[in-house]
Amino acid sequence: MASSTYSEDRELRWLLHARERLPLLARRLSAGTTELTPEQCDALSDWSRSLSEDPAWAMLQDALGEAAAWPAVWERARQAGMSARTEHHNALFLSRQFARLLASADLELARWSFVQALSSWLAADAGEALEHYLCECAPEGPEELLEQTRRTALSPVLSPVLTQTLEALYLDEFHRAPERRPLRFGTELLTLAREQLETSQGALARGGHARLQQMHRTLEDRLIDAFQNAIESLDLTTLSMADALPLLASLEQRCRLLGFPHRCDEAALRVGLNMIWELRRLGRDDETEVVERLVPALRPLASRLEALPSEEHLELGGALADFYTFESEFAFSLNRREEHLRHALALCEGHRNASRLLSHLLMERANRDLLKIVATPEFGVALGPLRQRLSDALARVESYLDEAATLFPANERLQDYRHDLVTERERLGIPGDTP
Repeated sequence: MASSTYSEDRELRWLLHARERLPLLARRLSAGTTELTPEQCDALSDWSRSLSEDPAWAMLQDALGEAAAWPAVWERARQAGMSARTEHHNALFLSRQFARLLASADLELARWSFVQALSSWLAADAGEALEHYLCECAPEGPEELLEQTRRTALSPVLSPVLTQTLEALYLDEFHRAPERRPLRFGTELLTLAREQLETSQGALARGGHARLQQMHRTLEDRLIDAFQNAIESLDLTTLSMADALPLLASLEQRCRLLGFPHRCDEAALRVGLNMIWELRRLGRDDETEVVERLVPALRPLASRLEALPSEEHLELGGALADFYTFESEFAFSLNRREEHLRHALALCEGHRNASRLLSHLLMERANRDLLKIVATPEFGVALGPLRQRLSDALARVESYLDEAATLFPANERLQDYRHDLVTERERLGIPGDTP
């Protein structure tokens, strides 16, 4: 009986201590934005008790009356060492505080709470306190259930970031500019979380990392779906670039704020290329003008995708080759057109359109040289320097035609050019290998 009374008295003292200490501690951790009720203090009494048993408590207790000392003193206390049991309580409180502050747009304090909450979760997983807590929650649960719970423990602190980021993207109003500040803030938090989680090898950290990857994929999927829905709402039979270009610019802006997720770039590039093919199929009178304005809008997407490590854009070779083939059509010089087409073939060997267009371009080069050769009279050929220049020009024509034939054997004009080459060799008396 005496033992029972002693135990009850002790528990009562801990409740009183919690009601005395925790309201002020909560105010300091929240910069005065949190007020705990007596009932909440009772529910958190084990946090107060655990803190009291930590060596760092003396440092915190001395600073409770000095608002200016916070949150620096809290960070020093954690560095001095807190038990896994205390860190688990810290994590629960700071996770709830982060979600509340994020909703109220107090971003500076929310950022601090986020970092501290993640750090406390990882510290709690390093000891046995979290294990005991999970066993208390599911005493009959199999080991797999406990492991799954550890892997999803960070969802309460990570999920609000995803929610806010999606809201800031305004995916249902794609023409509308996204909210830059909360969007940048959400991206920063995801980066901070990844950096923190990479420092730990525990089940909780692995689960958090998997959750981060899932969140990134969700952001990309939702952004891609919103962009495709906006594009599909356009009528290509009457499409004006005044309708399409703002959508591409809007996607570009969102991708930039999110750190250029390459899956979004890939989807946008493929959608843009499909628009070009469809415009050509429709045969609109202004198709060339429309495509000429659309191609430059796709260039940043292609550039970013091509800058990825080669193993990451292997499957994009065809789409990138399509883009550079289209871009070659609007190049102002023959040399620039050739650069684009050769680049397309380097990205996708055997690309049909690039091969065909490069074949015709090489024949155009051959034709230009042949016209100059035809204009040269026979009587001057005996002169050494002139003969050498003509010989080099004829060899160059032959090289152009050989490569053109390799690229696109079905080119119907090849035989005519080869015949002209043979004729000029015979006229000038400069033999060669042309069949």
